[in-house]
Amino acid sequence: MVLGYGFTRMKKLMKRLVVVGSLALVFCSLGSCIPLAAGAAGGYFMHKEGYRLQSPVKKSEKPAPRAEMVVPEG
Repeated sequence: MVLGYGFTRMKKLMKRLVVVGSLALVFCSLGSCIPLAAGAAGGYFMHKEGYRLQSPVKKSEKPAPRAEMVVPEG
């Protein structure tokens, strides 16, 4: 007997504690990932619509030209 609990009951209690602790750790770590991903997706779509990072944020007259990939010959 450990702290008034039988061995099987203590084993179940420890298992539950590990599961709850693991879930809490996963949810806390995802809490910072999800807003970052949402911000990145929002920035991508705003860039596609012609918005550029400047102060203040505004839509440009025409979208900036895309850079072409130059492959060296040889």
